[in-house]
Amino acid sequence: MARAPDVVDLFVAQVRHSPRPIRQPVTKIGGAPVLFGPIEPPACTSCRMPMAFLAQVRIDGPLPLSARWSMAYIFMCAGAYDSSWALICENDLPDAGANRVVLQAYSDSPAPGPGATYPDYAVRLERAIEPRVHWTPEDLDVSQRKQLWEGTKVGGVPAWLRSSRRPACPACGGAMIFAAQFADRLEPSPDGAEKYLGFGEGGRGYLFLCAEECGPGGAAFLYQC
Repeated sequence: MARAPDVVDLFVAQVRHSPRPIRQPVTKIGGAPVLFGPIEPPACTSCRMPMAFLAQVRIDGPLPLSARWSMAYIFMCAGAYDSSWALICENDLPDAGANRVVLQAYSDSPAPGPGATYPDYAVRLERAIEPRVHWTPEDLDVSQRKQLWEGTKVGGVPAWLRSSRRPACPACGGAMIFAAQFADRLEPSPDGAEKYLGFGEGGRGYLFLCAEECGPGGAAFLYQC
């Protein structure tokens, strides 16, 4: 009898522009973060400018990625340029100080955080499965690629655009688990303007969590394009 393929659970995300601010502690993109507790607004270590809030992801359910933390909040510097128009903020890297992930545990009194950079986008999650593969684009044939969700998702496996770059935990140096993926292009806003998260044309962002849940700094973000 043929062995059943090893699969991994995920939730495929349908992302839609929200006509009003989302003030509930749910997975969403853009708007203002809905915080379980106060935080110091992150600033880029290169340009010293405040980072923009990108997204928040529930990591305690419906896909239980953490037993300690309930929400991951992702912030990223928009990027500054020097006099020769070279980018000085390496916001695509997980350890360059130009993006940051904040983890918080659940509380009964969530509240909106600092102002929004992007409009609010609601995320509707639909359960699915993917083959458990560790891959780069050249490793998979067309039929295998069609089994993997290359858009926004929670769980599953990272759909790398280039070589695999699974980071080490920035807090303890340990192994990390893949938590979520984000497509750069968002649904146009009501005025018809195209909206992007800033990962480069066709880019994808990747969220990772410390496998040992070592502390509130045990998360990392990077993107590829």
